[in-house]
Amino acid sequence: MGTPEGFRADVEEVKSEEGGSFRVENIGETEGMEQYSHTFEGTYQELKRGEKIVWTEESGEGENPSTVTVTLDAVADGTEVTLRLEGIPEDVAEEYGVAEAWEGSLEKLAGQVED
Repeated sequence: MGTPEGFRADVEEVKSEEGGSFRVENIGETEGMEQYSHTFEGTYQELKRGEKIVWTEESGEGENPSTVTVTLDAVADGTEVTLRLEGIPEDVAEEYGVAEAWEGSLEKLAGQVED
């Protein structure tokens, strides 16, 4: 997946298997986004090729881990991607624009696979 607009991702570690871990640094590259740079790491809980990916992640800021579930469903004209995010307090999600960031990332992904 791509990073939200104004960021780049430096992937520091990825072990893509159930129980495997990852560590990614999102770096704000545009004016005003530098303050939102952050590192997050997590663990893959479930990997079903072509169907589902579930991982837990932490931002390193002392919060409880969140869980991200991505499901892939075949539809007439391609694949429908559904993302569910659990465990982020609503006020934190609003303050940091979490929904908008994920929407931007999914739009980048769509642009890459639709070409």
